[in-house]
Amino acid sequence: MNEKSITVTKTATEKVEADTVEIVINATGEAKKYAEATEKACESTRAIAAAFGREKLDVKSRGSHTRAVREGNKIVGYRAVDSLVVRMDADKEKLGAALEVLGEYACEWNTSFSVGKKKTEGLLTRAVQQARQSAEIIAAAANVKLGGLIKVEYSSSDFDRPMLMRAAVGGNGEPDPELVTLSETVVCTWAVE
Repeated sequence: MNEKSITVTKTATEKVEADTVEIVINATGEAKKYAEATEKACESTRAIAAAFGREKLDVKSRGSHTRAVREGNKIVGYRAVDSLVVRMDADKEKLGAALEVLGEYACEWNTSFSVGKKKTEGLLTRAVQQARQSAEIIAAAANVKLGGLIKVEYSSSDFDRPMLMRAAVGGNGEPDPELVTLSETVVCTWAVE
């Protein structure tokens, strides 16, 4: 860069609670006949979807698969797995109620917590504002006038990224996810006059 400029790197960080919970549910059915195994798995997911639907939660199918159960070379039955995903706000009471519902069915589930785009956008805005403040201080100290923004460098992974969080069970039996530290970094360059 040949023109005179000031470049500032800033990182904004914040500890936040997750705002979204995703529960991936795998209901299984086993039987000697293929159709019976798939029907058992589907019965469970239909019941689970109906229970979550009454709570007005976002429930979507993730598909199903069935495999043969063998003893040696002989097929002795079938095992079907039907999958659902439930997305909901990270509200401890709702999550606790959802996990209680799942306890009533023959299924396995994984729970993941995420922080949505709105929270990371706020951090990005703050990082740019802090970079501007630092550039203004540097410009004043150097006795030059800060001009327009001429370059911004920024990189980030997917905004709705799952956070690695440990869900501890509190005294009331509801999951209590840890706070996670988010950070957004920008490199801003301003012209100077």
